[in-house]
Amino acid sequence: MRKALLMVAIALATRSTAQVNMDTIVESAGRIMTDNQPNDELSIGVIKDGKVYKYNFGTKVTPTSQTIYEIGSITKTFTTYLLTKAVVDGKASLDDDIRKYLKEPYPNLQYQGTPVTLKNLVNWTSSLPNNIPDVTLLKDKFPADSIPREIVKLNEHYTKEDFLRDLHQVTLATKPGSTPAHSNAANQLLGFILENIYKMPYEVIVKKYITGPLNMSNTGITLTTQQLTRRAEGYDDKGLKEPHIPLFNGAAGAMKSCLDDMLKYIAFQLDESNPAVMMTHKAAWGDPQQFAIGLNWFLGTFEGKRRVNMDGTTFGFTSYCLLYPELHFGVMVMTNECVNNSSIQDKTEAIANKIFVESNYTPEERTDDAFGFSKNIKRLAKTGDTTGLDENEVNYWAYSLLRKGKSEYALKIFQLNTQLHPDSWNVYDSEAEAYEDMGDKANAVKFYKRSLELNPKNTNADDHLKKLGAL
Repeated sequence: MRKALLMVAIALATRSTAQVNMDTIVESAGRIMTDNQPNDELSIGVIKDGKVYKYNFGTKVTPTSQTIYEIGSITKTFTTYLLTKAVVDGKASLDDDIRKYLKEPYPNLQYQGTPVTLKNLVNWTSSLPNNIPDVTLLKDKFPADSIPREIVKLNEHYTKEDFLRDLHQVTLATKPGSTPAHSNAANQLLGFILENIYKMPYEVIVKKYITGPLNMSNTGITLTTQQLTRRAEGYDDKGLKEPHIPLFNGAAGAMKSCLDDMLKYIAFQLDESNPAVMMTHKAAWGDPQQFAIGLNWFLGTFEGKRRVNMDGTTFGFTSYCLLYPELHFGVMVMTNECVNNSSIQDKTEAIANKIFVESNYTPEERTDDAFGFSKNIKRLAKTGDTTGLDENEVNYWAYSLLRKGKSEYALKIFQLNTQLHPDSWNVYDSEAEAYEDMGDKANAVKFYKRSLELNPKNTNADDHLKKLGAL
């Protein structure tokens, strides 16, 4: 892989013209991961026009399509499907107060009379903390490289009973349903709620309704002795081995799987005739024409086509799942590398996107700077008209320009977004990242600090200011 990619597995025995094209596209996309880490393994699967393609790359160790990776937050999409199946089967409603399914009273799980609902747990608006137990304090106590192992120690003997006890101490900072924020705790809690709804352990529910019917025999939280022999080891960007995800992460991120199984899962998710699947792909927050959150899926559009995606990271693994249901097209990317910033996430997303666009659009179509974006962005690019622009989409477009190496153009778009939205902490944070990318430390510091003034909880700005020696 990396600078010397070795392709070792192709799904189809025959090599038609379409297959040769997919080979070329995927091998080129795989080379996005060019940091030359000796321990990296990369598996990529594609579903297009009813055909399944599988590719595995490696240098020191070459994986197979049955090599087992941690899939992190993609686990949450399994959990969500179990919830929507319960809704379809009449066992629950998305608007139910979660306390209906808890065995103890939790008067704290409401904000000024507004309770947390089941929907809030899966559309990222629960207002619950990111993690229970809280791991943020570990950052101040231990070096960054040792944090994963300290988190594992913290969770090693932590139980469901401990979680439910500590849940009593949670104070909601915002009204549920209002502000999206990542929360592993919300999905762990949902796992416990599902156990109360289905009257069986979470892993048993997953096997009964997902992995069993789909014959995903190498997917689960607890691995067998034989499966452990096929489990990849995870590494950071320095090539240091990372610990495996604690089992306690359960319904939030402890699932492991292989490429063979995840392609079955992608085919399952692409079939929206299943009402429980379709429910997870509907917007539950935001505007799907720009950016929205379904039920643990991110939603958007690309050239008028509906996009559904989710990523997952653990201490040493990164994965990315991309779906275009109307086109019946899907990509799964899995690698055994992760870092504390988003660079590997960006690369896995870039791999999936590259495979999609090169499989479905001509080179001429792809040359447009606003390719893939809305009519409003296309109009901005051609005429400078700012009518109807969405802050998040403008930001996303600017980042896409930055990734293409068009730094000056990208900076102008970031600057425009700041002018259009002077009270948004996020646009200042993004403009700061552009300046940092271009080597302009002074302006990067200036705009990170302005972002922090508007949002003192912006940990990204705080981390970058420390990195730049400004804190």
